[in-house]
Amino acid sequence: MSTAAELIERLQNDINALDVILLGNEYQDVTLNGVTKPTISKALRLRMESYRTISTSAPNTIPRDGEEWIVTE
Repeated sequence: MSTAAELIERLQNDINALDVILLGNEYQDVTLNGVTKPTISKALRLRMESYRTISTSAPNTIPRDGEEWIVTE
């Protein structure tokens, strides 16, 4: 069984990791309990990079499965 000091230290480490996930920059990852997660900024950046940008004119092709398009003006 863990002591109170060990539990407090673990809680502090978890809070610090959560702080990085919420407020970290767009290039950071955080590993907590063996699980690596990107910061929110990084996850958003990667998601936006995955979109295919097209012009406002009609596309020449049909999107493939899993492909998403953003129409820009």
